[in-house]
Amino acid sequence: PVDGHWGRWASWGSCSKTCGNGIHTRTRLCDDPAPKNGGKACEGTSTQSQVCKARTC
Repeated sequence: PVDGHWGRWASWGSCSKTCGNGIHTRTRLCDDPAPKNGGKACEGTSTQSQVCKARTC
């Protein structure tokens, strides 16, 4: 069996607000390599979120 491992994080997405505090997220895939032949899935989360501030309103 081949256990799955996380690939690289994608770039952060756009802020959810055009001004003031919003949220942006990024994702990663369990594909480096993907689990095969009964191997373990990746542990942890595939998404991250954090506060972003585009500009002051």
